[in-house]
Amino acid sequence: MVSLEDATIPLLEAVVRDGQTVYEAAPGVAASWRFRALNELELDRPRFLRMRDAWLKRVAERGLGGR
Repeated sequence: MVSLEDATIPLLEAVVRDGQTVYEAAPGVAASWRFRALNELELDRPRFLRMRDAWLKRVAERGLGGR
C-alpha cells in the first residue's frame, strides 16, 4: 500500500488514468486530489521523463554495473 500523497509520477499517471473513487470523506475531496495530481504531473512529468531517458541511455551504453 502506498499513500497517494507520496506517489511517484508513474503511479500518479496510473491512478489518474485508471483510478475510481470508492469513498469520499467529504464532497469534493476526490476532485481536489485529482486537481493536485494533474497539476503535479503537468509540472514534474517532463523532468521525470528526461531523467528516465538519460538513465536508460546510460544503461544501454554502459550496462547496469558499468562505469
